[in-house]
Amino acid sequence: MFKVFVGIIILAIVIYGGILIYQQYLLRQLKTIDQQRQQLDIDGLDTAVAQVKTMSLTGKTLDQVQELLTDYTALNETRLPRLKAQLDQATGSAKQYRLLATRSNLKKAQDSLRVTQDAIAQLTDQIDELKQVDEQHKAAVKALEKKYQDLRKTLLAKNFMYGPSIDGLETELGTLEDDNDRFRELTSQGDHEKAAQLLAQLQKDTEHLEEMIEQIPPLYKNLETEFPAQISELQQGEATLSAQGFKYPEADMHDQIQA
Repeated sequence: MFKVFVGIIILAIVIYGGILIYQQYLLRQLKTIDQQRQQLDIDGLDTAVAQVKTMSLTGKTLDQVQELLTDYTALNETRLPRLKAQLDQATGSAKQYRLLATRSNLKKAQDSLRVTQDAIAQLTDQIDELKQVDEQHKAAVKALEKKYQDLRKTLLAKNFMYGPSIDGLETELGTLEDDNDRFRELTSQGDHEKAAQLLAQLQKDTEHLEEMIEQIPPLYKNLETEFPAQISELQQGEATLSAQGFKYPEADMHDQIQA
């Protein structure tokens, strides 16, 4: 009987020791999660959101930012407090040796931490992308203005190289400058969705104009100087040979040269 009693005591000690070990394991897990919670870069996100709020935005970009701010509010007012409450509840359960409840709350806290980390990363990425697009569009406005100034200088300085096409080129350049003014307006308003669409078309049309400005001078030179001289030489040769009695397989050689 005494041996049975001793065995029960030993078993109880072993069970109690196991409970203590498991309790400490759970508490360490909870401490790790709480440390990760405290390391979340909320201050950096707060600063970034404050910067976004100062930007003048319209159109679809404004809609996107409003969704972003809604997610940020939900993170700040719901997700973070819930995570803290879950950790506090789990810690309290562990200290009361309610290990099954602690384990359940630990799992909830782990899930909440992961969701919160993902939400912060997503919001940070969205804000960074918005700021980059804003900077890129402002830089594109200046770059296009500089490019159009250079193209206009080229057309003014070398207009003799373009012949009758100079009027069309200047008209095309004027249209691009007007479109760039519209692009600047959309950028200053913060409607980056529409601005991006217009920028893509502007870049395409600008490349086309640059190609024409490069390709037309040699073509015009051929039409103005080289081709007329070659045609004149052909006409003289045809007239001379015809006067000497030469016959051609084509009866309308003279007409073909004229054409």
